[in-house]
Amino acid sequence: MKTKNINFSNNFWFVLEVILIFVLIEGVAFAFGHLDAGTIALLLLLITALVFIGALFSARYKHKKHKNSFAPRL
Repeated sequence: MKTKNINFSNNFWFVLEVILIFVLIEGVAFAFGHLDAGTIALLLLLITALVFIGALFSARYKHKKHKNSFAPRL
């Protein structure tokens, strides 16, 4: 019988992402109920900027790992 090698690191990061997405959704729902439109717009802009910065750093990290690929320079 074969045994599976379970990668707990990947499972941990997936669970962490799901929890963070849930917290963000609940935070936005709270904001819509308790804050004014200007504050909500700034909050959503901040979340968008953080996601963009995270994606940029992730892409740069992956690019540095694969220097011999055809990816454009960042």
